[in-house]
Parts: sequence; structure tokens; C-alpha cells
Amino acid sequence: MVCPSALTLLPCSRSLDFEGRVLEASVKNMQIIDRHGKCCLQFGRVSRVQTHTSLQTHVFVCDYAAPLNALRAFALCLARFR
Repeated sequence: MVCPSALTLLPCSRSLDFEGRVLEASVKNMQIIDRHGKCCLQFGRVSRVQTHTSLQTHVFVCDYAAPLNALRAFALCLARFR
């Protein structure tokens, strides 16, 4: 189980270092860093794609590491989309 006090949610900012994985600024971009400074989750927008109906589709990337598993990481990312 992940201890909530062990993680720090950094505010969305263009100054976060996504190591080249996130390419576009978005209010949904986020990183979760553990108390040792290791990135446990990073989520952010990669691109916008124009669909045939003239609507834009946004493409996002999610990278996670222990102590998060795939389900918890996906749930955290979905929470950004209210």
C-alpha cells in the first residue's frame, strides 16, 4: 500500500523536468516525487491530433515506478480529467 505522506504532488508547471517525455504545456501535466527525490509518476500531454470531424484529440503519456502499480497510476491520471 502506498503511504500518502510519502509522496509529494508538485503543482502543474512548465518548469517541471519531464526528461523529454512531455512535449506540450498543459494544466494536466503532473509529477509525483517520493521523499527521496525519485519520480514515481509523470503524466503529460505529448501532442494534439486533428480528427476527421475537425475536433482535436490530445495524446498523453503516463510513466510510473514503484511504489505505484499500473492501476493506481492510471487512476491518478484519470483523476486529472474530472
